Amino acid sequence: MKNVFDPDSPAMVFLRRLMSLVQLNLCWALCCVPLVSIGASTVSLYGTVAALEKDWQKGEESIEVFPCFFRLFRREFRQSTLLMLVKLGALAVLLAEFLRAAGPDGGDDLVGELLTVHIDDIEIRMVLADLDLN
Repeated sequence: MKNVFDPDSPAMVFLRRLMSLVQLNLCWALCCVPLVSIGASTVSLYGTVAALEKDWQKGEESIEVFPCFFRLFRREFRQSTLLMLVKLGALAVLLAEFLRAAGPDGGDDLVGELLTVHIDDIEIRMVLADLDLN
């Protein structure tokens, strides 16, 4: 029983890491409240998780969640917000196309349109997967 409460025991290491992820999730949720900052929050979330994972792989726990998250949030805000606006624009175009396909006949051809867009999306992902982005 004594070993369970040792700060270096596997149970305590797991609990510390779990609390880091809970803190990170709270940061992301609070920063997503203004809908404009969803992109920056998500980029900060991914960046902080990557930093935590790299730190944990080395067997260290030197990264603090809050400073790391908010440093990334400030640094990547402009670029990630612009990317999110592009994604929202593409989503608006797709939504308009789906609504147009539904038309006054109640959407008889909507399933065909959805299937076509989904197949095109899969083809685009396959092409991107073949590219060497490294």
